[in-house]
Amino acid sequence: MGACLISLSFRKIPSDPNDQTRILRSWNTTVQDSLNEDGDDYSGGVGMLGSGVSKWFHEPFESRNDAYDFLGKNQQKWGRAIAVSYNEGGTPHWLIGGWCAE
Repeated sequence: MGACLISLSFRKIPSDPNDQTRILRSWNTTVQDSLNEDGDDYSGGVGMLGSGVSKWFHEPFESRNDAYDFLGKNQQKWGRAIAVSYNEGGTPHWLIGGWCAE
C-alpha cells in the first residue's frame, strides 16, 4: 500500500486563548468531510489520519517548506496527524497533517 503526505495550514491567532482548540475543531471537521466524501478505505485523503492531533510542535520553523519537511520525517503512516508551527510573512501558522494511506 502506498502513502501520500498531506497537510493543511491554519493561521494562528496568538491573542486568542482558545486558538489551538479552534484549529483542532477545524481539522476534525476537515477529517470528517474527507471521510464522508472520499471514504475510509485507503482514500489518500486526510480522513485516513483520523480526528485529533497526536503532538503539537510549538517551536516555529522559518517557512512552510521547512515545517512540511519536518512533518514528512516525523509523522508515521497509520499514526494520527501532527501539528508543526511555522511563520510565513511574519504571520504564525500551524501545519497539520501526515502520511495518508492510499
